[in-house]
Amino acid sequence: MFDHETYNYVTMHLPNVMAELYKDRAYGTPVVHPYTAPFLDALVKKYPNWKFVGQVHRYSGASSSGDTNISIFKVVEGNQTIGLITAEHHYKFNQRYAVTNKRIDRLRYRGSWTYTKDLKKAIKLVSDNFSSLTTEELLEAATSNVNSKLNDITGGPRRAYDGIVRDLNPRILNYAAAHWEEVASSPIMAGISRQVLDSFPAKHAAMLEAKAFNDSYYGHNGIMSGVVVTVNNRGEYVVQDRLDKKVAMFSPQDLPEGLKTKLGMLKLSDAGVHVPDVGVKADDSTFFVSGYGLGDTNG
Repeated sequence: MFDHETYNYVTMHLPNVMAELYKDRAYGTPVVHPYTAPFLDALVKKYPNWKFVGQVHRYSGASSSGDTNISIFKVVEGNQTIGLITAEHHYKFNQRYAVTNKRIDRLRYRGSWTYTKDLKKAIKLVSDNFSSLTTEELLEAATSNVNSKLNDITGGPRRAYDGIVRDLNPRILNYAAAHWEEVASSPIMAGISRQVLDSFPAKHAAMLEAKAFNDSYYGHNGIMSGVVVTVNNRGEYVVQDRLDKKVAMFSPQDLPEGLKTKLGMLKLSDAGVHVPDVGVKADDSTFFVSGYGLGDTNG
């Protein structure tokens, strides 16, 4: 749930209230927006074991007071995000509170947030709908997280490479890659920007690496073979085979040796980085383990 490679987590006015701030951006002092404060404070008192993680837009800056106001908070139980809360000033209804999560979203015909002007009703909405994820919900969230990281690995380099292709004639790309010093200085490159010329070799190499990754792990049905692994709030490992959708649950002591070895390597890696022949860590408690299936007999 926590992505320490991308964000800094800054404790706010209470130990279980924090702000999730992008590491590559500068922000003012994070403070709770006045509209959200009554709602948040009531939930903090009612659920002291939950964490409330403020969501900051990537390009939010400081206000005139030097603070960064935060109005939306992720609600976290254990290592699971179980919902979102916020509050706003509506031109028709004045102050109103809002809650959402996957359970609420599935019941709504339009929009994902449920609103109320009554603070007690807002707290009851949270009490009725926010709790530890079921195994099905946990795997759905874990699979979505893993798919996002896998897409970043295979899709990011390809999207960057496509920008180069728009500037270079596709018929010369293979020749250019093999004879780049000669090609870069030839008249055929007249009019191509220096930035494109300088970046092509690295982006071409990254594209080939992404293609090899893609070809190695994706099966005929377009699904990357392996297992999604996540951890529930009891500390058990929930494992789903991506191909046949079988699900198994293991205590740390009962984890198959082959899977345990690969997870140990991924836990030491950075999130979103492909470890060859091992897999990808999506976050501190969610992993994709490649080349492994629940039917494996070798552990």
